[in-house]
Amino acid sequence: MVELGEAFTADHSAASWHGKVTSAELDGKAVIIRTTFTKAEAVDAVPVCEAGRATAGRVGADFVSVTVRTADDASIAAWNKLRGDTACGRV
Repeated sequence: MVELGEAFTADHSAASWHGKVTSAELDGKAVIIRTTFTKAEAVDAVPVCEAGRATAGRVGADFVSVTVRTADDASIAAWNKLRGDTACGRV
């Protein structure tokens, strides 16, 4: 399987928010996207979350959730299949 971080960069390097992403990785069945966003920028994190879902699905990752985290490691956007989420949303 392709490494998620490399695939995420390849898929989304042209996105306006990509410079704020510091890593994208699979941790168990969770996709974790670390950023330099602040909590005030949570609305900007929703497209990042959706991008994480898209890339993880494309590379065949076995995942049930996506979380976007701030520079202070706070969750600001998320999607969870087990919760029945249909799209990413602000946390």
